[in-house]
Amino acid sequence: MQTNIRGTLISVAAPVFLADMDHTRARLRLHVRRGVDVAEVRTRAQAALDRAGQPVEVIIRSHNLRNLCLSALS
Repeated sequence: MQTNIRGTLISVAAPVFLADMDHTRARLRLHVRRGVDVAEVRTRAQAALDRAGQPVEVIIRSHNLRNLCLSALS
């Protein structure tokens, strides 16, 4: 995952399929498939943001991809 947060390119080796930023609350939401080590992804992302000097909270959401695909077809 690569994203530009407040002018800083952040790169995290993680299986993220969607990322969105809430600039008002300084929160980065990363969406991963169910089964991914959520704590590991959060730790990597938070460390990358901390190294870049970005005061952003990381939130991880895991999803059952099958359910997402079925919802999209409905």
